[in-house]
Amino acid sequence: MGKIFGILLVVIGIWVGMEVYLKGTDQALGGALAFLEDGDGTEVHDRRTTPQRAGDAARRAHDAAEARRNRLLGED
Repeated sequence: MGKIFGILLVVIGIWVGMEVYLKGTDQALGGALAFLEDGDGTEVHDRRTTPQRAGDAARRAHDAAEARRNRLLGED
């Protein structure tokens, strides 16, 4: 019985962790973890998830590299 309870806790922990990672604390589990947000809510901060911010950063880096390459090759 103890092993089943332990496995259930691990599965629930992984599920909650994935929800927070993918949606952020303000949207995970229907906003139940919104109290974990940093600050008092007056400052404006980026509401995108970590994968969305990483994807945008990669796109910006790729676009900058392409523009630099085009500038060096004299292409428009």
